[in-house]
Amino acid sequence: MRAMIWYKLTLPSMQRKAGIGSGVVCNIIDAEKRPMLLHPALLHSAFQAIILAYCHPDDGRLSTIHVPKPIESIRINPALCAEYLTDAASLPFESAETACNREGVFGDVDIFSPTGEPAMIQVQGLQFVRFAEATAEDDMKVFYTTIWGPVTPDLSTVCWDGRATEDECELARDLERICLYYLNQWEREIPFDHPARTEGVYKGLFRFSSHIRAKVLNGKHKYARPEYMHDDQEVIRLLKQKHHNCLDLRMVETAGENIPAVVRGETTILEHLFKDDLLAKFYSHSLGMRSYIKYFGRGVQQITHRYPAMKILEVGGGTGHATHAIFNEIGGSFGSYQFTDVSSGFFEKAQARFEE
Repeated sequence: MRAMIWYKLTLPSMQRKAGIGSGVVCNIIDAEKRPMLLHPALLHSAFQAIILAYCHPDDGRLSTIHVPKPIESIRINPALCAEYLTDAASLPFESAETACNREGVFGDVDIFSPTGEPAMIQVQGLQFVRFAEATAEDDMKVFYTTIWGPVTPDLSTVCWDGRATEDECELARDLERICLYYLNQWEREIPFDHPARTEGVYKGLFRFSSHIRAKVLNGKHKYARPEYMHDDQEVIRLLKQKHHNCLDLRMVETAGENIPAVVRGETTILEHLFKDDLLAKFYSHSLGMRSYIKYFGRGVQQITHRYPAMKILEVGGGTGHATHAIFNEIGGSFGSYQFTDVSSGFFEKAQARFEE
């Protein structure tokens, strides 16, 4: 404790970077008023400034006491010392670590006058050595390991677990059929001269609908057969009954039943998808979504493995389920992460998820 107080008095101001130190050292006044051009305590403080350049008190580099041993040279400007070392002056210093090896720590330090004139004191080639020989107990506990990763993203390596079951494949085919039924319903409910078909945000939806229906009629759709175009309510009722507890079916029904009213401007689709937290559940538990989000996070991790300080921008983040999966994979390996979405309605739920 006494040594700590002494250093605070003699080195009241210190700054450092790797291998470089600077600050202020205080001159020591001899209480007995003995004639002395340079007090040894000031020189000792200068020596300690080299340790400042070598390490930070908490970084673990200085595992034991180090003492000065040989010195290549000490230069003193007697005129400046006589002028400024007669009282308790505060003197700026600069120190540098010049080498560090098994033989010890080497460095230089310069002490200047209060006015910044040429150096009053220069110490060059000072070597610090360990007070006692190093043992295994002094070894630093370094926590690291080598983890190999792909140079470029290889998504074929992230899908190694999880394959769709036959029941899931059957569900997907039935959902395709139910979706086709709703596309036909929209075509019947929305007049052909309705402005939404040719302008505004929904024209793409109707263009997509026409494209899919044409492929089915021509027998070119991969999953839907041409006869599905003639499905009636009874056929669809039986399909729904088979999957009555299915989250994906609830999503299809909600969108299918409400899209005509949305197109007419009577409501918004998010108003219905937010009920009972349906959209959030869909993003996390719908058919294939859990695997997709997991694989997506692994894919991003392959990129951050190589570039751990990336600035990441996520567009269309929604409720944040994909973001959550990404964070689980990449940990802290990123510089910044910006989450965006076209709809502000998602942000409250996304924020709650991030707090987890």
